[in-house]
Amino acid sequence: EADAAMEFERAAHLRNGPVERAVPMLEGALRRSEHLSCALRVRLRASLGRAKALVGHPDAEAVVAQALEEARALGDDETTSHALEVACVTESDPLVLLEHVTELEQLTAATGDIFQSEWAAGMETCALIMLGRLTDARKVLSRLQERAITYHFITFQWEARVFTSSLALTAAHFEEAEAAAESANVAEEDLYNGIEASGAYGLQMFMIRREQGRLGEMRPFLQILCVSDRASGIWGPGLVAAYAELDMLDEARRGFDELAVDDFSGLPRDTVWPLTLAFLSDACIKLGDQAAARVLLRELAPFGGLVLTAGFTTCDGPADRCRAALAELCGDRDAADAFIVDAAELAETSGSPLWMARVEQAWAWIAAQRGDREGVAAHFGRARALAEEFGIGSVSSDPPCQILVVSDAESVAVDELPDGLSSREVEVLALLAEGRTNRAIAETLFISPNTAANHVRSILRKTASSNRTEAAAYAIRHGLNVPNAKAMSA
Repeated sequence: EADAAMEFERAAHLRNGPVERAVPMLEGALRRSEHLSCALRVRLRASLGRAKALVGHPDAEAVVAQALEEARALGDDETTSHALEVACVTESDPLVLLEHVTELEQLTAATGDIFQSEWAAGMETCALIMLGRLTDARKVLSRLQERAITYHFITFQWEARVFTSSLALTAAHFEEAEAAAESANVAEEDLYNGIEASGAYGLQMFMIRREQGRLGEMRPFLQILCVSDRASGIWGPGLVAAYAELDMLDEARRGFDELAVDDFSGLPRDTVWPLTLAFLSDACIKLGDQAAARVLLRELAPFGGLVLTAGFTTCDGPADRCRAALAELCGDRDAADAFIVDAAELAETSGSPLWMARVEQAWAWIAAQRGDREGVAAHFGRARALAEEFGIGSVSSDPPCQILVVSDAESVAVDELPDGLSSREVEVLALLAEGRTNRAIAETLFISPNTAANHVRSILRKTASSNRTEAAAYAIRHGLNVPNAKAMSA
């Protein structure tokens, strides 16, 4: 029973199968393990910890830590290797993960277990990507690929192709990233079972299309997965991020509010949680939701100085890019300054033009919130230069506009805005109150007419106004028709 439960868990993990079914199997085997050896009980506990981690169970790390401690106390190399293999999956600190990898590689050198050695190489690649050490990650990946082919490890051949796609994306080599993702999906399709297992390929294609500026193509796919694969936890936030980026703000707002219930407690803290946070943060910033921004800042704190990843599948770049914009949204300028500098340093040392462009774009947005015209011009200029050189479509062709510029005497605190209006909606409302058309608003704010129309629709809904005239009257009643509430051009 114990061996069967452990093999089921390992197979489910490697084949992206129903890991949640492994949890009761392993728990049952542990309850009936009195007659088993200490070593086998420890391996059972370790496997249970991994299964729990993959489904986002809160006590997973404690279970794995106990198993690893017991394994080391036994002094049995095979048991310790198994516990380390599991600990590599559950460990969120990449520096500790590298320590686990080093120990595991030393043990596999003694045991001759090439499979676990390959496992260690894959985990080392993950850790290096989390640290932004992309050059080192590519070196380890080369070793992983070579041995996977030599020893006919189909699982690791597939894993190597997934890593290849992820690293190509960081270099803004979109065609190479897509080819590697397609290769992994087609050549290793036997590793998958049904739509639930299309996650790695779907997630990679989502990231590629987003950075190409082709996110609209992924919307139908995401809508399907949102319904059929909600348990994975990431597709709902992915769809909300897509809506926000496509300026479908009403749809983004509805989806975001649903996810934000009880501080996003309905979303599992599993292996894709870091990337889920990136999607939620991007949507939150676009929606100007300060309350959610404070929650997301707390959730992102453990990832400061690191890259947000979804296991080994893909990555989004420095977490501090998101933290900086969220802190600015909350009015904490000192924190925003510190975070954006850290994000820029990590992006620069990583050598990723994609991450550098995204950080510079965020920095330009922060400058725009402060009315810093020179800062907007400098940072947006660098972002656009990288975007044009590498074909990065996720960087807007329009500079960010200032959300709200008023005199000190007439300043309106974002926390005091009525009826859930965002700062940008207040700016649009002020222009609407002047009698401007959607096209005129778009030209003033350097946004598309469609985006302006979306803002106007959101304003009418939030203010319970039937038409633009009623919205203008609302602006006057609430003192939001500020004469100098103008957009800033870079």
